[in-house]
Amino acid sequence: MKRRHFMSTAAMTSVGAACLGQFPVKAAVAETHEMTISNTESFVVHSDHVGDAFQISAAFPTVLQSKPLTKRPPRIVYCVDGGGYGPILIQTGRYLGMDLDRSIEPLLVVAIEYPDSASMPRLLLRNRDLVTPGTFIPEWVQQALGGSGPEPASDQFLSFIEEELDPLIRKRYDHSDAGAALVGDSYGGLFALYAFFRQSKTFDHYLMGSPGAVTENDPVFDVEAGQFEKGVKLKGRVYMAIGEHEGPNSGTSYELLGKNYYKLVELLRKRAYPDLQWTAEIIPGETHASVIPFSLSRGIRWLFGKEGDPALAPVPTL
Repeated sequence: MKRRHFMSTAAMTSVGAACLGQFPVKAAVAETHEMTISNTESFVVHSDHVGDAFQISAAFPTVLQSKPLTKRPPRIVYCVDGGGYGPILIQTGRYLGMDLDRSIEPLLVVAIEYPDSASMPRLLLRNRDLVTPGTFIPEWVQQALGGSGPEPASDQFLSFIEEELDPLIRKRYDHSDAGAALVGDSYGGLFALYAFFRQSKTFDHYLMGSPGAVTENDPVFDVEAGQFEKGVKLKGRVYMAIGEHEGPNSGTSYELLGKNYYKLVELLRKRAYPDLQWTAEIIPGETHASVIPFSLSRGIRWLFGKEGDPALAPVPTL
């Protein structure tokens, strides 16, 4: 077990007086050090389902003066793509937990990522773990990520979380009795959508940022169709968002993502599942990359805020 470190470079510069004709006499000295997210611990877990290892970072709720902000046990929130989105989610959740006017419930964020010893580039492993089985990785995505990677197998990754990781986390850390939440963006949002359609018994709250269904007739919709045919009624609490510049007529690479987002909204509206609470936002002015902090912040407030809190600022919804 160890603290999770995030690399940062700090420049320490000594300057002389700049007045009276004097100029700096010492050059900048660069010093590299590790930046740590406090109150977080990290360890590696091997998955029999996936046949690979994962780096797990567990981040505890806000602590002030060495004391928890609340005695209320935290809800477990799993975050895929944990190395990138995890730090944003962790710190955003902690700050919102201290908000005097709109405080959310305490969160135990469990960020899932790949260890430094990963067998191949992380972006290719994402294709294996986050993409719905049977999905073709589009050429433009392959060019952006440097290849297609192994065959998509998000079913095995979901089994890893449900059957191997979640029991370990619940045994290891204090937590509330509430169902866990799943957070993901882009292909991570697609994975959250897949888990939601599968009606995973581990999760009952989902945050799907820019869910990455980027193919025509995307196989993730077949998962929902199969559930519907079996009479399964989807339930839970779901927040979804995309940026304005991911829309169907945005003229960007993400137009098909936007079309499938609209398709998803129409599907949920048509099904009208009685035990499903959901919202689908479009964040003005944002792109596939720039929307991430907005969807994370708005999503966890919508999912974990308290009844009677001030409403979120209005944005377009579908």
